[in-house]
Amino acid sequence: MAFSRKYLTMVGVLFSWGLSWPLMKIVLQFMSPYMLSLIRFSVGAVFFLLLSRKPLLSSRMLIAALLNGALFVTVVNIAVNLTVNPALASSLVYAQPLFVILISVSLYQEKLHPLQIVGALLAFLGIITAVGSVNFDAGALLAVLAGFIWAVGVLYYKRKMASEDMLGFNASVNFFSALFMVPVVFLLDTNLSVPVEGMLWGLLLALVAQVIGFWLWFMSVRDLGPVTAGTISLLVPVVAYFFTYLLMDKVPTSLQLLGSLLTLSGVFLAQAFNRKPVVVED
Repeated sequence: MAFSRKYLTMVGVLFSWGLSWPLMKIVLQFMSPYMLSLIRFSVGAVFFLLLSRKPLLSSRMLIAALLNGALFVTVVNIAVNLTVNPALASSLVYAQPLFVILISVSLYQEKLHPLQIVGALLAFLGIITAVGSVNFDAGALLAVLAGFIWAVGVLYYKRKMASEDMLGFNASVNFFSALFMVPVVFLLDTNLSVPVEGMLWGLLLALVAQVIGFWLWFMSVRDLGPVTAGTISLLVPVVAYFFTYLLMDKVPTSLQLLGSLLTLSGVFLAQAFNRKPVVVED
């Protein structure tokens, strides 16, 4: 029973973060990617600051918030807004662990297991296939860029912030990211008026992805450990495809599915033989 209960929280993570991808596409019909980022981080900041009551105040925290929060999520929003299928964008963003491993090899001379090399090649073949399936559109390319930004943020966290309390860290990421987004919205958003329906969709997305998803994620990491939870979270794009079809009636092409399958299989293989666990967070 305890075994089942531990994995039940991870099922909740897959449900929440998988659902968030088509929800993003729906919400972006009513507001800009910048406004969506502001709403997501504002809701997340309120919730997690109430829980932690101890935001982290440092220059390192500002950099971590920019990489793991404001910059990453905003690029994801723009990618989803421009791509034909939000689930395809999710599979490209979730190539993040692959970029973490490759950056670690390039900058820190970490050794690769032979099967990690196979996984990396397989994942890159998948990325090219997936991006090519939509004629290398801007949305797909930005999704790959978002995965790379996320990887840089993960490495920064591991090397500079890993000793910090995770709840306080997440509260601070949301808080400072919301502050970052305020001037961005006023400078770049041409229409600050959001209809009531759009605001309700935006709040729903923030609740599902930023609050419920992360809360269940912390429980999963606590109960299962970061390696197991991170590996299972690679199934988020699979769930995203299901919800995208359910909510938007979008059926992926065979090339999109093939590219996503190759990418996620390669990432899984590369992560499975990684000596240092790569924690995957949405």
